[in-house]
Amino acid sequence: MSKAKLKDIAEAAGVSIGTASRALRGVTKGQWESSARQIQRIQQIAREMNYQPNRAAQFMRTRRTQQVALITAELDTPGMSQTIALVNEELAKRGYSLLIRLLNGGSGESLRDQMAGLGLDFVDGVFNCHPALGHEALEGLMPAVPVVSYDRDATCSPAVLDLETGVMLGLRHLWDQGHRNIALLVARGDAVRNTRCEEAVAQFYQLRKAAYEQAWKITTTWSPESGPMDVSPLLGTDCTACLCGDDLLALGLCAGLRERGYSVPDDYSLVSLDDSLLARISHPRLTCLAAPRRELVALSVQALLAKIGDEPGPEYSTFVPELIVRESTAAPKDE
Repeated sequence: MSKAKLKDIAEAAGVSIGTASRALRGVTKGQWESSARQIQRIQQIAREMNYQPNRAAQFMRTRRTQQVALITAELDTPGMSQTIALVNEELAKRGYSLLIRLLNGGSGESLRDQMAGLGLDFVDGVFNCHPALGHEALEGLMPAVPVVSYDRDATCSPAVLDLETGVMLGLRHLWDQGHRNIALLVARGDAVRNTRCEEAVAQFYQLRKAAYEQAWKITTTWSPESGPMDVSPLLGTDCTACLCGDDLLALGLCAGLRERGYSVPDDYSLVSLDDSLLARISHPRLTCLAAPRRELVALSVQALLAKIGDEPGPEYSTFVPELIVRESTAAPKDE
């Protein structure tokens, strides 16, 4: 069976070759609903005919590889796995393929040395998910390649999560249940995000004219491979609840507490600044601040492809996480 060509797709769809080409790349001259339907129809025909684009011919014609690189520090956390899957899905809709490049932890010269060996000379753009790789530094290393940093700030990200409001929502939920001493548990490595969380916690307590102790801010290097988390830093405080940076940290803490004979939420209440599948199948299920990850990814991909095409990108957007109350929070015992 001969391979379907672009001309075959165009004939089957009853459109010009140019229209078929744009549709397969997810590009439309208009924003009408009819244009979107036509793109979907042409892409469906291409899938049914098992059409595979000729990457070499595309590069010779457009000087583009139709490839985007995603740079990350991790692959095995639920949140990052979901983000990568969504980026791949959004790119595929527009005829792009995704290359994943893993940079080990580090900063400065270490990351720059690793960047040199990533083979990013033949990508059209870079989707930066690495928490320690600054946007300006990355642009300096790859001045000719468009870059978008995911969920960072207004200077380099088209859409961001209002993390501070999420922290406030989680703390307010615990406060309303009667908790007054609330720990913050974060993972070492994402200094910018951790600082934002710490500042939001400090603001929350200042607004209530309540003291917040430095010992309640816990930074850990724990990983799932090491087993249940060492919960001594939390047990050494008089906290009755903990706001966790993500679901893995919350589950590691929960396992560590259980190993020491404590129960969630009877002894400690936990809230996670995340909402992965783990939060929904854990025992107890985690109270979370859920981010609209699909919307964040879609706008970020749209902005990157607009940069690649030298076109206007989407307007800057901020999203507020949604508090989802489950079984990991309850009133403290003395309430």
